[in-house]
Amino acid sequence: MPVATLSNEGKILTLMAEVRIDTNNLSKITALMSHTRLGQALNGEKPLKEDDARRILEYLERMKQLVSDIPSYARVDWGRTEQIQIALVTRLANSVELENGNTSFSEMSRKATEAVVR
Repeated sequence: MPVATLSNEGKILTLMAEVRIDTNNLSKITALMSHTRLGQALNGEKPLKEDDARRILEYLERMKQLVSDIPSYARVDWGRTEQIQIALVTRLANSVELENGNTSFSEMSRKATEAVVR
């Protein structure tokens, strides 16, 4: 059964297509549920809990920003799940610290971003 475009599952599918990630790597990166459970939700078999959907959407928005911050000739290697997790956390910490005028995470964030590119 297909999911509605404006449902959380539909929004997740749209963002997954934009960043070009599969359910297996997304489930590993978010560590919220198995790829089988995520697949059930995205196939319309069993909807996600609201909180899980919100958290996955937050991850995907950060992943979308990661993709937009790399050079156009490069691509994110979503198979590097551990490096992706590190990059997402480091980039989030950097954005918080930049709001406070602290640039101490900037170099670490840049290097973590570079580590996920192929």
